Amino acid sequence: SVVVLIGAGLLIRSFVRLRSTDPGFQPSGVLTFRLLLGGNRNASPARRISFVRQVGERMAELPGVRAVGGANWLPLTGLYGGTTFTVDGQPAPPTDQRPVGLIRSVTPSYFRAMGIPLVAGREFTDSDTVESPPVIIVNQMLAKRFWPQGQPLGGHLVLLDVANRPVTEIVGVVGDVKSEGIENEDRPTIYGPYPQLPFVTIVLVL
Repeated sequence: SVVVLIGAGLLIRSFVRLRSTDPGFQPSGVLTFRLLLGGNRNASPARRISFVRQVGERMAELPGVRAVGGANWLPLTGLYGGTTFTVDGQPAPPTDQRPVGLIRSVTPSYFRAMGIPLVAGREFTDSDTVESPPVIIVNQMLAKRFWPQGQPLGGHLVLLDVANRPVTEIVGVVGDVKSEGIENEDRPTIYGPYPQLPFVTIVLVL
């Protein structure tokens, strides 16, 4: 009986600790569903971009919907896509010591739909298209790590493992979110506008 009580007490304490940990977003009242935009019809990036925009616009008109966003991966669902990168203007480390950041492709209203706070700069807009200069938003962890005494806005990252992504300008900083689990550490995260990173898979958030 004593062993069972001790185990139950430890479990309750762990549960309370998990409940008090901030995941970095607001899950209450959020509905999500995944779309796989593959196949012949959505094979081209232009078609995927147009489809995601149209679906978002239609769902935003539904009663009770305050915001509609989308991302290739949601928090707490695993690490998945990432890239090594260098900071433009700073000495590049050796190849095996280059930093790695998670890559998230998101629509303009994603941060608002998820309740992820904008710390500095701006969010993405409809003007961030495939034809416009490449831009990114980074999380606080990345910003503090590489600009400990300065301002990351206007800084540039070179994403080494992402095709067709030359030097990208940082236009915003958002709060950190848990990628793997509540108790796991935060990771450097790089967000790009969906039209510039049109992944085949997208999760819509209402």
